[in-house]
Amino acid sequence: MAHELSTNQQGQIEMAYAGERPWHKLGTQVPGLMTTSEALKAAHLNWEVDKVPILSSLDLSPVPNHYTVVRKDTNQPLGVVGNRYTPISNAEAFKFFDAALGKGQGQIETIGALGQGERVWCLAQMPDTFEAIKGDPVERFLLCWTSHDGSKSMEVMFTSIRVVCNNTLNAALQGASHKFSIRHTVNFESKVNQAARMLYTSKRYWEKMKEACQHLAHQSVTRVEVGMFLEAMFPSMNDDGTIKPRVPEGRSKVIRLMDEGRGANLPGVRGTKWGLYNAYTEYLDHESKIRKGVNRWERSIFGSVSRGRNDAMSLLLQ
Repeated sequence: MAHELSTNQQGQIEMAYAGERPWHKLGTQVPGLMTTSEALKAAHLNWEVDKVPILSSLDLSPVPNHYTVVRKDTNQPLGVVGNRYTPISNAEAFKFFDAALGKGQGQIETIGALGQGERVWCLAQMPDTFEAIKGDPVERFLLCWTSHDGSKSMEVMFTSIRVVCNNTLNAALQGASHKFSIRHTVNFESKVNQAARMLYTSKRYWEKMKEACQHLAHQSVTRVEVGMFLEAMFPSMNDDGTIKPRVPEGRSKVIRLMDEGRGANLPGVRGTKWGLYNAYTEYLDHESKIRKGVNRWERSIFGSVSRGRNDAMSLLLQ
């Protein structure tokens, strides 16, 4: 296993992507955006999962309400679940894209699995982009993320990527939902279809995101405001009163990226809240230190980086 990406019995990395090679330089490259079936095949993810009883070590009798989710191609146990959990294959989970974006549409850009295959994601490019300022496009994506170990529900969310620097911009915005959760239960499929209809018809989030980015791009920022922002994002003290390490280093990197970061040289970016937000986001996505064994992409979408991005957007929009 490399960079937390899973491999199959033939040693193949279970990931596929269209376009530029990802940062970890692994997986199968395809010539263009994929359909759901093409993506599953290219990423070697068209395997099934099953739920089997856990047996007592004393008399081999089934342990009540305890099951193991097993990956059927490798017999690899992926997690322990209860009675209500329904195993959902990758093909079933990603049928969502057929319902939301149209069956047979080649819109999937990246698909892959982490660990032993217990966490799987699929990223689809949605039509249309918007510009924060002229010449600074932001692409729209739909992300589906699920697990086979009982650790999380399937989540479907909107996310944006600033093209010039590959920064992720998935921020929660007031009055506009950007994600849905679907539990692994017997009525999973009906909930997927319901969520697909909601996502397909909802334009409010993208309108709010475009409005927020353009607002930041037209707001100048002073040195005092930059200092207040950095103090909020990089507080000097822990909750227990001890001094946080590496705070000056993080603040200095954001200040440098405001001037030298990817996309900072575009007309109208430097000296704006949009430039500050993207300098901070570039720091989170590409330069912040992460613990060994933590997947940078997963942390960016769901972990502390995602929360930091939300906090930064909320603060700058105040």
